[in-house]
Amino acid sequence: MSIKATIIGDIETINRIKLISSAVTDSVARQMMRCAIMVQRRVKEKLSGPVLKVQTGSLRSSIHAEVKAGRNSILGVVGTNIKYAGIHEYGGMGGRYGTAKYPERSFLRSSLKELTPEIKDLLKKDAIKTVKSTLRK
Repeated sequence: MSIKATIIGDIETINRIKLISSAVTDSVARQMMRCAIMVQRRVKEKLSGPVLKVQTGSLRSSIHAEVKAGRNSILGVVGTNIKYAGIHEYGGMGGRYGTAKYPERSFLRSSLKELTPEIKDLLKKDAIKTVKSTLRK
């Protein structure tokens, strides 16, 4: 089921809706970056503590956060380019000869799962606040 509405004739109303859309998109992108950084921090905390025993710190320092905005989407991305991160995140066989069995020690997925309720709340509140403030203008 979908509802489609067309506004005809009221240029001021059409321009106001475009302004709201642009303001919400910009605001959500900024808030998404804050949320990505929040997840990045949690991941780095886990990599500093009980999840993995730090040897060089390379994995922890490689964790990055970014926002990718598309035409119809805004994505917060937290990740790493370190090859061995996957074996620690998901577990499996690895090591020099591929014979060492690594247990799953999630640091990325578990951080996102823990923070998802807070992230949803922050994004929702920010979008509502932006719409309200834009309507007052």
